Amino acid sequence: MAHEDIMKAMADMGIVCEEIAARADDKPSMEQNLHMYRSFMEEIKIRMEAIDRFLKRIGDERGGRDTFTDAEAAILQIRYICELIALSTVAAHGLVGVTSRILKSWHAEETFKLLEGVNVNSFPRAVRPSPTVKNNFELQKGEMDLGELKMVYNTCGENLHRGAMKHFFKEARRAYDPEGLVGWVNRIKALLNMHVVMILEQGIVIYVTLSDDNGDVAVAYAQSDGPAVLIES
Repeated sequence: MAHEDIMKAMADMGIVCEEIAARADDKPSMEQNLHMYRSFMEEIKIRMEAIDRFLKRIGDERGGRDTFTDAEAAILQIRYICELIALSTVAAHGLVGVTSRILKSWHAEETFKLLEGVNVNSFPRAVRPSPTVKNNFELQKGEMDLGELKMVYNTCGENLHRGAMKHFFKEARRAYDPEGLVGWVNRIKALLNMHVVMILEQGIVIYVTLSDDNGDVAVAYAQSDGPAVLIES
């Protein structure tokens, strides 16, 4: 679905909708926070491209003596991406205000735990174009949720340490699963490719696509006149 179609759909639903761009007439807090969100998503795309290069090298040089370093480099980038998802979500909630503790948090799992105290629906949700309603979208089921992101984040953290001495009696070098890494990356891509962040108490929905018709990250902001309710079928 084109970015312009989403904007029109929101307007058709009677929602006050505004495209977020670097314009002088934007409210400073909105401009700053949504610009940061877009920047974080652009950085994620760059890191995903780097991961693809690392994984390609592992495939091209399967069994090479140093390909484990490419796996570790990919794992580091995946962990960075988890942190960027957390940071972008903080930026989104900056529209309604976040605590100094949230702003100081650098650990993704802790950040989301703090955000849940502010908004139980704080985690991004994957969406797709509606098959029945023109110029609309619906939440996707079965995509990455907060629990899965935490698992990936923590597993990456464990693999970025060389390990305790006792482990070397069992294996001199840690074995990595490239296919597992590809699976994690694909799950993250499916989450972020087209997603929303919902701040329902304030009636706010932030729609994001990683690649619009020009291949760029696009962000749209919509707010209703009052609180919104999430109804899932």
